Amino acid sequence: EYWDGDVPWIGIKDAGANHGRDIYDTQHHTNDLGITNSAARRLPVGTVCLSRTASIGYVTRMAREMSTSQDFVNWVCGPDLESRYLVYILLSELDSLARFAHGTTHQTIYFPEVKAFHVCLPPLPEQRRIAAALGALDDKIELNRQRNRILAELAHAIFKSWFIDFDGHEVVAQEL
Repeated sequence: EYWDGDVPWIGIKDAGANHGRDIYDTQHHTNDLGITNSAARRLPVGTVCLSRTASIGYVTRMAREMSTSQDFVNWVCGPDLESRYLVYILLSELDSLARFAHGTTHQTIYFPEVKAFHVCLPPLPEQRRIAAALGALDDKIELNRQRNRILAELAHAIFKSWFIDFDGHEVVAQEL
């Protein structure tokens, strides 16, 4: 009765699939009853999430109001911290964050360790410039990935057409 509502519920798989990027939707959704009967709460757009158990170190940012389980540390950034900048800080410090993990079977970063993690923050305008520059690079990388995927699909289709189906290449087929 707590599931299949209108509140996206970020899980580890969702965070992994959206690592380093904004997350727009999730595999599972909860409802107001689920939120009321748990320690979870609705978090606002721009909340930065870091997975802290099992698969440590997935970083994502909410593109809409969502909730998470206790597998995440969530930051609702105040007026002096640009959330996109925080995403890039966390991505750049994943090795450092991993050193805070404890456990033999199930690695976990506990909240006191997260609270002890400090970084220097430049002024807000500089945070925004840095986040915009890195965001533009990420956009370019993603565009190149999409182009590569399309080119690979095209090359596969041409290969199949020419060498498996022999479409339009009767001479080649006869010679083979």
